[in-house]
Amino acid sequence: MFPGGLMAKYLFEESRYCFVYGQFLAAIVLGIAYIERTLAALFYATGRNDLERASLTRLLEETLNHGWIDQREFANLQHAREIRNPITHYRRPGDDETIEYRAVMENELPYSIIEEDAYHVMEITLRLLGKNPA
Repeated sequence: MFPGGLMAKYLFEESRYCFVYGQFLAAIVLGIAYIERTLAALFYATGRNDLERASLTRLLEETLNHGWIDQREFANLQHAREIRNPITHYRRPGDDETIEYRAVMENELPYSIIEEDAYHVMEITLRLLGKNPA
């Protein structure tokens, strides 16, 4: 059973498949969607109906406040959110959050950065799956 139900299971499975097949942008977006859905479901199960449509930022803060994650895990989850945001939300050309900017500053190929970011998201997704915070 997945907290968050069948859709959480599908999000988790599809993020894994996308990662394995090199669809790293999809793995990032789906992995974060799985995390967001799972955290919201865990809070709902504890009677926190006020977090049903909460932002990922708020869910992460509440998760830390409830002791379900430690400060290091919180930082990793926040970093994953920061990885996802310039993929799903427009950033002007040259913005320091874009993949292109990071590629120039890190002297890396953009696709290498995307792959590394996907690895980070999948790692924390798997760690979340292994936890039972409730």
